[in-house]
Amino acid sequence: MASKSKQPKIDLPTDPTNTWFRIATLATVVGMFAFAAISFPDLPERIPIHFNAKGEADGFGSKNTIWFLPVLTAVMAAILNFVSTIPHIYNYPSKITEENAPRQYAIASRMMVSLNFFIAVIFAYILWGTIQKATDQGSGLGSWFLITTLVVLGMLLLYFTLQMTKNK
Repeated sequence: MASKSKQPKIDLPTDPTNTWFRIATLATVVGMFAFAAISFPDLPERIPIHFNAKGEADGFGSKNTIWFLPVLTAVMAAILNFVSTIPHIYNYPSKITEENAPRQYAIASRMMVSLNFFIAVIFAYILWGTIQKATDQGSGLGSWFLITTLVVLGMLLLYFTLQMTKNK
């Protein structure tokens, strides 16, 4: 990895795609809080709080724990959104110069906002699966959930890494 100690700090122009990802992430977080609030009265006192690798509920807790996922998602989304605005602090697969910084930083910032959205969607799905299981309307997350999540996450990271190393 290239050293980040002397990476130039530049202002990136506003990117419409990054703005879309930020708005979509915020909408997902707000939707999670709304869904939890609407579902809360119908939840039993004991709900699933953990799922195993097969997507089956294997841990249970108070219905008040339903708020953990929306709060955690909101905190993570805020942190990742902030981090997406300071790409000069990241590690890169190649040396960052004044010439390549705008391109590299734009790719890195796009990677962060898209990962932020993906994580929010995954946590929203976990919330939905938790509520479905708690109210006997579903069987959990499904055995495909973990593998699909890891494959999509890996593909996102590979795509952005390849973009950063292309035409250094």
